[in-house]
Amino acid sequence: MCRRSFTQYGDSFVDEIVNGGEYYAAFVYNSTTTSEQESITASLKGSVSTGVTTISASVSTAIDDAATNNDVTYTISQNVYGATGVSLPTDSSGIITFANNFSGYVNAPEVLGYHVTGYERGGVKGLTAVIANRDLFGTDTTPADVASALSTLATTANTIQAMYDGYQYTGDSGFAAKCTQIDADLSTIDALIQAIENDVTGSNTAPSLPSLSYGTPVASYLVTPPVSSVADKFYDLSTSQIASGVTPSQIALTAGGFKVIYSDGTVASHNAVGKAVGTLSITSSDSIKKVEFATDRSNLSYIVTANGVSVGTTSQTPFALSKAPPTIIGFSGDTATPESGPGGYGVITISISPAVWGTSSS
Repeated sequence: MCRRSFTQYGDSFVDEIVNGGEYYAAFVYNSTTTSEQESITASLKGSVSTGVTTISASVSTAIDDAATNNDVTYTISQNVYGATGVSLPTDSSGIITFANNFSGYVNAPEVLGYHVTGYERGGVKGLTAVIANRDLFGTDTTPADVASALSTLATTANTIQAMYDGYQYTGDSGFAAKCTQIDADLSTIDALIQAIENDVTGSNTAPSLPSLSYGTPVASYLVTPPVSSVADKFYDLSTSQIASGVTPSQIALTAGGFKVIYSDGTVASHNAVGKAVGTLSITSSDSIKKVEFATDRSNLSYIVTANGVSVGTTSQTPFALSKAPPTIIGFSGDTATPESGPGGYGVITISISPAVWGTSSS
């Protein structure tokens, strides 16, 4: 085959198509500490054996116990392909039953996957250079596979960096250098892929990609109070917002309470009724240094930032909350709904430690 043929038809052909149905359910635990994550993971290990055709009802118990025993909540994300007109279950027990009986629901099969194989396996000759480029990183590991792994690594690292930037954390001394190397390696693999696309029969060597040996980073932080401990109260931030570094950008005090606008546009009202007292804007380079509540904790009365910008009136006998660190990132309260009245407001703080890099992907 000539170079023009590879440009138009590629170096492989589809030799297998998989049709059918697929169902998945993901349980997302709202843990806010590394220890909670490790405990949940440990409690779920061994719940499901590989190669089984049915899932035991005990899996539902394990899923629920992991939340109860660690004092956290979970959300469910699920989807179905190849089956129409079905009602998805709403709890762990129903999900196990639905999954075990899913084959009976498949009534509109879809293409779930396919497999490609090189032209050489179909008897085409003269593909030595093409095969060499495809297998630069080992048999069945194409440059595109490596690029995908690096892209996933970069996305994970960028999310953690967003948290660091949002909360102005600078204690992870080696993280920025690793992120820079990941970006450099992505550019290197992209350039290699482009070179192969320009001349699939050209001679190439596998480049050094140091970031493949790093493993996957996991953010390490402690939020107080934990989201799970105030599940029946008003808690401004979700775990995903915290992981993205969302912070207060404006706080408006009123006679009855206060309203917070966060950096992602979220608005949280803590009984923000009555006469306006004042509004404080917090820039991305600033942060909350200290807040004070009234002595009965019924209202936020004073707030000052690290840059000295303040709103409200400090009291001689306030219920004062500690200045950062730990970093104040939001507010919680004993109100089940935003406007249900005053009572026991408090701050949400975060303490961040350097990210932990897991098993190497190389």
